This record gives sequence, structure tokens and C-alpha cells, in this order.
Amino acid sequence: TKLQAQLGLVEQRVTTAVEQVNAHLTADVARLDAQVAAEREERCKVVGEEREDRRKEVAAEREERCKVAGEEREERLEDMAAEREERVKEAGEKSVEWQGALEAERNARGAAVAEESAARLQLTQRV
Repeated sequence: TKLQAQLGLVEQRVTTAVEQVNAHLTADVARLDAQVAAEREERCKVVGEEREDRRKEVAAEREERCKVAGEEREERLEDMAAEREERVKEAGEKSVEWQGALEAERNARGAAVAEESAARLQLTQRV
């Protein structure tokens, strides 16, 4: 009986101690879960910010490449226009030269024909 009473007290103390340990463990687990969740949320936030920063960098790089490509294209167009203008100018100069050469050839032929006509006239007048 006395032993049973002592055994009952020990059982009660053990039960109380187990309940207290369980309560502490449950609180610790809840605190750790909250801490892990907060750390996960912070990592996600940092990763999201890094991803956004990288997206902005990539967009800025793309924009810069497009700007440079546009400038290069504009320069090529200007160069092509200048080359075309130079070719047109050269072609015009050559055209003037050719026209001058053709005119000189016509004049030379006309002079040759006139000389030949004069020579024939002289021959016919001698006869």
C-alpha cells in the first residue's frame, strides 16, 4: 500500500515530466519550423531579387546591343549612300567624258568627210 502510493507518486511525476518534455519539444519544434519558414522566405526573397536584378541586367545588355547594332546599321547605310553617291558622280563624269569623246569623234569624222569631199571636189575640178 505504501509502496503502491509511492509508485503512484512516481508514475505521476514521470507522467508530468514526460508531459513537460513533450510540451517543451513541441514548442521547440514549432519555433524551429517558424525559423525554417522565415529563412526559406528570406532565401526566396533574395533569390527573387537576384533574379530580377539579372533580368534587368540582361534587358539592359540587350538594349545596348540593339542600340549598337542600330548605330552600326545607320553607319553602314550612310557609307552605302556615300559610296552610291560617289559611283553616281563618277558615272556622271565618265558620261561627260564619253560624250566629249563621242563629240570629238563626230567632229573628227565630219572633218575627215569634209576633207574627203574637198579632195574629191579638187579632183573633179582638175578633170
